[in-house]
Amino acid sequence: MSQSKKVLVYSHVPLWSVHHAETIEIVNSLVHSGHEVFLLSCLGDLASCPANPTKDKFVCNLCSQQTTYSKSNLLPLNVNHLILNLSEECDIQEMPTNFEGFRDFEYEGVPIGKMVLSQLVDELQDIYVEESILQKRGKREILSAVKLYKKTLSIIRESDIDEVYVWNGRRGCDGPVLYAGISEGKRVFSHISGSTPEKYAIFPEGGIHSTRIRMQLIEDYYEKNTVGELKNKYFKDGSDFFYRQRYTGQTDLAAQWFGGNFETNNVDYFHTDRKKLVIFTSSYWEWIAASGVEVPNDFRDPYNLLNTLIHDSNILEDYEIIIRWHPNLVNAGKHERRRMKEILSSDHDVLQFEPESNVDSYQLLLQADLVLTFGSTLGIEATYYGKTSVVAGPCGYMGLNSVYEPKDFRELKNLLRQNLTPKPILNAIKYGSWNVNYGQIYEYVKYDDQSRDYELFGKRIKSKPKKNLRLQIQRMNFHFHRKLPRLMNRR
Repeated sequence: MSQSKKVLVYSHVPLWSVHHAETIEIVNSLVHSGHEVFLLSCLGDLASCPANPTKDKFVCNLCSQQTTYSKSNLLPLNVNHLILNLSEECDIQEMPTNFEGFRDFEYEGVPIGKMVLSQLVDELQDIYVEESILQKRGKREILSAVKLYKKTLSIIRESDIDEVYVWNGRRGCDGPVLYAGISEGKRVFSHISGSTPEKYAIFPEGGIHSTRIRMQLIEDYYEKNTVGELKNKYFKDGSDFFYRQRYTGQTDLAAQWFGGNFETNNVDYFHTDRKKLVIFTSSYWEWIAASGVEVPNDFRDPYNLLNTLIHDSNILEDYEIIIRWHPNLVNAGKHERRRMKEILSSDHDVLQFEPESNVDSYQLLLQADLVLTFGSTLGIEATYYGKTSVVAGPCGYMGLNSVYEPKDFRELKNLLRQNLTPKPILNAIKYGSWNVNYGQIYEYVKYDDQSRDYELFGKRIKSKPKKNLRLQIQRMNFHFHRKLPRLMNRR
């Protein structure tokens, strides 16, 4: 057995059973390996969390019930339970006041502002966060994130912690825990769902959103699984990823699949002798403010970039352009919807398909001479189908040499002027095969196919809330109001 360590595990989304299962597995695995575990749980002190962005008291109560249930039924008796207390005063000399200020705000070298923006942009599904929201909610989140960082530092020092585990780590309600560990020179790990419900994934150095770590994992998987009899399965899995991405959507637990709504026909969408350029947009809030991901200045506002591209006379002279707006943008916030409508209605010689369109994105891709994406998976899918692919902005396959990656608008224009050749299909296969297989199989927690939920030694991971009429009414109101903004945005 390895030398015993003191390990801090942070739990703040116990209501999301798919991620709480990861926490339960990690704690049980560490304890059974002889390590001393400190489980830090939030009972309502955070300004908000992904499972409860509005900090609804009812949801906080449900979360507390789940934490109590887990302590009594799912965790070893010798776990040290810590309750997050952020009551200590914290003075921040200069609070940011606008988006750029938030993006650049750091506390003791920790990108607190980026983490808070990542949380807000993701919740609003809008990269244009109103200053009124930043002034009120944003400042509360920054204060909460700084307090979380300082509290975690204190725990690490007082309990002499050796390692830290956190789910995800990109938001202001979880990232500061990772950075506290990094600041103290400790080993830190972030965890997420694996490639199938039976798996979970642990990333070293908190590297879920680190291009360097992700690419290293992909290359390591390639080296280990392309020898002997493993080779055939490796390449089959890589091809299966792209087949599923196009035809079934069974590739990623967290991804939405839109292909089932596509209408395939034999229409030729291009009508000139110019080169054929298809631009696939993305749902930008998923990447635009993520800490650990550097977005070039020219690509920070993809709507401005797109508008510049389609009004550039040199580009229009060389290319016939089609824009396929990402289907997930039907859920975009009001400001992104406004910017999209401005581009849709502007005067230019470009064919556009709105998010609601059922045009087959793959039919457009296969007709293209060159594909330009702003982060969509279709960028690397284009490479798999033998197309020249350029990506302007952050994406999950950066650094894999699977697409051309310009660093600014000038470099992007230069690339578009060249006779580019497609990147190696092998690099797309690497991405696909890893995505089909990443993560490790649960040892203690089990996934039940029938209930589509998790259990530990026959006990459900998800607790059953206490039943009474008031709680049921509150729950109905909570779910209705959570869905209402999205329904309003679809108008």
